[in-house]
Amino acid sequence: MFNNAMMPSLVSHKRLGTLSGIGWAAGYVGGLVSLVLVAGFIIADPDTGQDPARSQPGDPGRYGDAGR
Repeated sequence: MFNNAMMPSLVSHKRLGTLSGIGWAAGYVGGLVSLVLVAGFIIADPDTGQDPARSQPGDPGRYGDAGR
């Protein structure tokens, strides 16, 4: 609501839709990028069953040895 109230002071009335669309797209892309980054830390390696945050296959890592 506050963003919409400030938009007319930023651009002309003809360009409100463009500014709104660019803002929506930037937020959407930012959400997808953060999803990919977080998924990279969560998804386990199919060969070992361990997450990539672990340093070595036998090392319990920061989450403990819950896989055994």
